[in-house]
Amino acid sequence: MIQLKLALIIAVFLFSSVYSQSLVAAEGPEHHKIIVIGAGISGLGAAEKLKELGYDDVVILEARDRIGGRLWSDRSYGDSYALDIGASWIHGNLSNPITILAEKYGAEMTPFDNFDSAIIYDGNEEISDERSEAMETLYKDDFKKFYLEQRKQIIAGNPDKSVQKVVDDFIKEKGLQNDDLKDFLFMLVWELEGDYAGDASEISLLYFDYMGYKMKGREVVFLQGYDKIAKGLAEGLDIRNNTIVKEIDYNDNIIDIKTSNQDFTANYVISTMPLGVMKNKTAVTFLPNLPSEKRDAIDKLQMGVLNKVYFVFPEVFWDDEYDWIAQIPDEKGHWVYFANLHNLTGEPVLLAFNTGSYAREIDSESSDEIIIQQGMDVLQEIYDDSVLPRPLYANVTRWGSDDFAGGSYSFHGIGSTNADFYELSKPLEKKLFFAGEATEVRYPATVHGAYMSGIREALRVQAIDKQYLALQQIENGLLPEYVLCKEGLEVALFAPDAKESICVKSSTKEKLIERGWNLCSETVEQILSAKDPKSLSCKTSLLTYEGYGEDKKNGDNYKTNE
Repeated sequence: MIQLKLALIIAVFLFSSVYSQSLVAAEGPEHHKIIVIGAGISGLGAAEKLKELGYDDVVILEARDRIGGRLWSDRSYGDSYALDIGASWIHGNLSNPITILAEKYGAEMTPFDNFDSAIIYDGNEEISDERSEAMETLYKDDFKKFYLEQRKQIIAGNPDKSVQKVVDDFIKEKGLQNDDLKDFLFMLVWELEGDYAGDASEISLLYFDYMGYKMKGREVVFLQGYDKIAKGLAEGLDIRNNTIVKEIDYNDNIIDIKTSNQDFTANYVISTMPLGVMKNKTAVTFLPNLPSEKRDAIDKLQMGVLNKVYFVFPEVFWDDEYDWIAQIPDEKGHWVYFANLHNLTGEPVLLAFNTGSYAREIDSESSDEIIIQQGMDVLQEIYDDSVLPRPLYANVTRWGSDDFAGGSYSFHGIGSTNADFYELSKPLEKKLFFAGEATEVRYPATVHGAYMSGIREALRVQAIDKQYLALQQIENGLLPEYVLCKEGLEVALFAPDAKESICVKSSTKEKLIERGWNLCSETVEQILSAKDPKSLSCKTSLLTYEGYGEDKKNGDNYKTNE
């Protein structure tokens, strides 16, 4: 009898298990018209734009337990201000879409761009004005002339090389040593490595200053946190946090997505995964594999690492009349400069920046206290006649070891060109799209570039889904180099400034030029990969474009904000 009851219990259990599994199988993956991968500024911008365009079946899959991606504000100490541990600045507040968003969502902007307001120490002694002027002349005049001559050799046909190779040659030619060498390496970090968040050994000599980067206007920060913009964009959007994408299968008409939680399908997918994640070949599987051109672009472009350390002290003990406190270190790149945020926040806060290989060392150090003490040791060396107070609060970032970022922002690696950013922007099979700062030709490595790329891909989805013509794409805000053409046609840009385009056959384009049409003879790829912009028939507006959407009759018309 007992055996019979046991057999019945097992049978019921097996039946219920099979039945429940069949229900799951019957339900299948969750389907949506459009899925956006990533709730950073580009993903949020894309989803919000799609919503504006009338798409109501859009879902964002976000790996983190928060939104914002590399926009991340820390409010755990103090209510009167936030510490932006990701992006901090709007790089140029005029004609900048982030300025418009900041005004829309009440994110107060404060200028912080007086980089001449700096005091520089060597040990505990402030360097003289004469030494400061000499190091600036050495770097900005002598070194610039030297590397431009070296660049001419690459333009003439020699292969690209690292900035470090030219640095080494310059040091040897000038015979730099002792303080002169330390001063030059300090300037290298202050002027170049700090901006690109990479070591000179990783940075392309040919292309390192061929990015648009900054827009017109002031450099401004957000005392109440940059993430107010992310939160504003996210309002009303369907965001699934803690959902890590593992596989994207775009073999069929419908795209299959496997995640850490469940499976999804979509007609269109916009991936905003950072370059650092794309470089991690085990993070996400693409079926089929990404085309070789896209993989090559991922390999050639580099992901910089900029790590911050915030120090909140009980009182100010530093040179409060300066915005920046710098020190010439014995080891290049170690704790070179601190931003004085007291005059901005009214609170005794210092912000240290470390980039490149030393930032990666911080990534690999698991103890915050060790990193904090290293920064305190530097401050103690500068202010050695004082007993420094311990910080009341500190925050150490580790963007390089962040699985969902893989670094801070992109830059030109050796042998890369702006055409690699363009390659990363190209959709696959007219259903898998790519956005993010590393897909933006005009403004990579910036928040505004990331946001623009999301808008770009939302409009691209609309262009394909609604089968819009090129002119309609342009009027709705799609930048000329990204216009979608029908099969057999290519984008032809109008000279001299490449701000308008048409779709033509290559043979037709040649005939139009012969007949006097003012078209660029080069393709978009040729313009972006040119070693010498002066050799082009078009101006280099694709490399230095300022102002977004200023000439659009419809769609996003970002006006100058005085």
